[in-house]
Amino acid sequence: MTMKAKTLSEVYDSFDPQEPLKGEKLKTYYVDRKSKIKEEVLWKIKSSRRPLKILFTGTRGNGNTTELNKLAEEARKELFVIFFSTKNRLDVANLTYVDLLLNVGLQIYGHIKNKIEIDPQLEDALGTWSSRIIEKVREEQEVFEVGGGISALLKLVGAMKSQASTREIIRRKVEPKLSELLDIINRMITHAEEKLGKIFVIVDDLGKMVPEQMEDLFFRYSATLTQLQCSVLYTASGSLQLRKKYLWPVRYFDYEISIPIMHLFDKNGNLIYENKELMKNVALYRMKEDLIDEDALEYAVEMSGGVLHDFVRIIRESAAKAHGNNNSKIEKDDVELVASSIRNENLRFLWGDDLEMLKMVAATHKKLDVKRFNDLFFSLVILEYLNNEVWYDVHPIVKGVLE
Repeated sequence: MTMKAKTLSEVYDSFDPQEPLKGEKLKTYYVDRKSKIKEEVLWKIKSSRRPLKILFTGTRGNGNTTELNKLAEEARKELFVIFFSTKNRLDVANLTYVDLLLNVGLQIYGHIKNKIEIDPQLEDALGTWSSRIIEKVREEQEVFEVGGGISALLKLVGAMKSQASTREIIRRKVEPKLSELLDIINRMITHAEEKLGKIFVIVDDLGKMVPEQMEDLFFRYSATLTQLQCSVLYTASGSLQLRKKYLWPVRYFDYEISIPIMHLFDKNGNLIYENKELMKNVALYRMKEDLIDEDALEYAVEMSGGVLHDFVRIIRESAAKAHGNNNSKIEKDDVELVASSIRNENLRFLWGDDLEMLKMVAATHKKLDVKRFNDLFFSLVILEYLNNEVWYDVHPIVKGVLE
């Protein structure tokens, strides 16, 4: 059973901003943000006779993977869920729609095969397709001993993340044959759903792609991404919404959802007490209350801007500072040192007229129609909030230098 941290060392280990909550930690540490996203997604999938295609957009660092893990946990009670982590299987810095659909398709096949016996004709069709691809790859590259058929293709595809030359060749050979693969996988899905119930695929971590590649994926290939004949949720960074062509890919999806950043203040600067307490619980669910001063915790919440990744990082690094100062708990001075260090990281990223632009955003809370605004938004220097209307503000850690 996962326990609350009882020492600063345990705080440092428990507050890992790179580790989404899952398993026992999800059960113990998860704080419900009252977004109703889980209930909405499941109700719509169960209510629709046609499989739904969902676009999940959100700010990086907003705990999106943790929310999806919670969604998957709830969905498994009634649906056959396949969770695909893009960053675990592929190089998100060098990703195409071919890489994605090839891997997702084979993952669907693998999960179905682990549960039921696949129609022999469909298995043979996938085996034949796989062997043809392998032979095509061998025409250009001396492939390591992989044999033939589906198992051979799975082994070959497993090398795509780390072997750039293999990845490029597989892309070229698979792309003209991709529609054949999707047809086979879709027939498997139809057959499987008769025994397993509705299949729901969650494709996570696409929001970690660089903006240009993510735009290319969704703006050019949404029609292809939505061809799988089961319900699918694709993640994307909220920065995609700032692009003028955003409504183009959205038309291929049944609906778009997002979880806003936890806004601690409204547009007029008034404190939202309920949200502040939710953020504090993110810490207090993981650690004993006597390990951090109340004013230190409140300052950490304020400096996070409601971004969960930043909040978890601030608490973690503050625990390290407290230990270095021979303190038994985190004090406000520790948090201030961490905030200052993160502020300096951000200042190194700013240049030219950025500070003037940030002053304008802080004063007007409006989006600016310039590329640099999008860059700073993607980097979380500018944050988007939603309470009755969409508005923008400068991250509190950076905002201090504007005054």
